[in-house]
Amino acid sequence: MPGPSPRPYECVRKAWHSDRHQPIRGSLIQEIFRVVNEVHSSTTKKNKEWQEKLPVAVLAVLKAEEIIYSKANSEVEFWRWVSQQWNSGEESGGGILEIG
Repeated sequence: MPGPSPRPYECVRKAWHSDRHQPIRGSLIQEIFRVVNEVHSSTTKKNKEWQEKLPVAVLAVLKAEEIIYSKANSEVEFWRWVSQQWNSGEESGGGILEIG
């Protein structure tokens, strides 16, 4: 019998969180999708399997960003993590951003 499924992560608003971060967080998410769009060829984008996976990938990116923001203990920590992930994605040729 399988064990219990993991509980969904509950995002908690911390004292350092601010509505002024929303535009920057939105820009970060837009940049991720811009790179994904750039990396994948038009042939890949027409692939039915890729199109079916795209909505799940979009939700995963949004939820991951929300969790990272929620877990960070400061604005500096959040941006440090974003920067590290972005740099590792560039070093791996965009592999961190691949869908499918």
